[in-house]
Amino acid sequence: VCPLRQDPGEFPVVMEAIPRVGCTTLKQKQGDFVVWTATIPCGEVTLMAGNAKLFVAVACSDNLFILSTRGGRLLLPCIHLSAPIRYMTSDTWGKLLIVTDAECICWDISSFKKMYSCPVGHLLRSGVQDLKVTEGGCCRLQISSKESYMYDPAVGAWVGTFELDFPDAQVCPLRQDPGEFPVVMEAIPRVGCTTLKQKQGDFVVWTATIPCGEVTLMAGNAKLFVAVACSDNLFILSTRGGRLLLPCIHLSAPIRYMTSDTWGKLLIVTDAECICWDISSFKKMYSCPVGHLLRSGVQDLKVTEGGCCRLQISSKESYMYDPAVGAWVGTFELDFPDAQVCPLRQD
Repeated sequence: VCPLRQDPGEFPVVMEAIPRVGCTTLKQKQGDFVVWTATIPCGEVTLMAGNAKLFVAVACSDNLFILSTRGGRLLLPCIHLSAPIRYMTSDTWGKLLIVTDAECICWDISSFKKMYSCPVGHLLRSGVQDLKVTEGGCCRLQISSKESYMYDPAVGAWVGTFELDFPDAQVCPLRQDPGEFPVVMEAIPRVGCTTLKQKQGDFVVWTATIPCGEVTLMAGNAKLFVAVACSDNLFILSTRGGRLLLPCIHLSAPIRYMTSDTWGKLLIVTDAECICWDISSFKKMYSCPVGHLLRSGVQDLKVTEGGCCRLQISSKESYMYDPAVGAWVGTFELDFPDAQVCPLRQD
């Protein structure tokens, strides 16, 4: 039995799933009155959610997912997902949030559109205490009493909603215009935390303590931002003055390479994907798969003024990701041999 979300004071509406041999009977009830009943030829019903005024969502054990109106009419044909649904919730504004073993999907039922999908497996390993969807469609995932994350579609990442204390070391020079006095970042490991320092010569511009794992990479732009990557997949972004630009971000895999430019672009490469952010507007420009290129090793990584990622594999082989094409484009010359013959399509 699953109560549907509704406005306060209304008579409760509930969904019932009754297992039969080879099928399941669904009933929507308001008090003792049966609003509608339906039989679906699917596996065991594992989860139900909905909004008493708009829709009912039913998840089955065989990865099938059924969406109907509050009156029992199918909104869409039966949907087959790639993995079993672990969590499902809805709101009173028409948003439906589904979490499988691999991804989190948010639908706007009123317009029949998927708002976004994002990887979530790395957060599910710690367990989920609570799952909510905000009015704007953001997913809020409560991991523990002190740790929760919210997926921000504009940023394209899971953003931590917990507080960070931002008041023999690694040293990272920040990108800046020629001729300016060098600005460097230092990361000093402590017990259970890391101290960050930004220095200009002998002068300490700011210092901060972050409760995260070992700092593995740092990058930045002396005029705009500082990016810090940690071993526990956490990623911290602050202004050059030490103020957090965004809450702590949790990525799905460790960061292997990170670089920035003087125009405000930040490029991050994990084991699985390449992500480019425009820090000046707090937006993710694109993300793309990159694991197939990393197997050969990386000699150099650059980001162009337009935000394209240029990956140098060897002295003769390099690729640039073109967001318009949606693929890695080789920047080397090809020698076209006289080989196969293929007739081309024509009128």
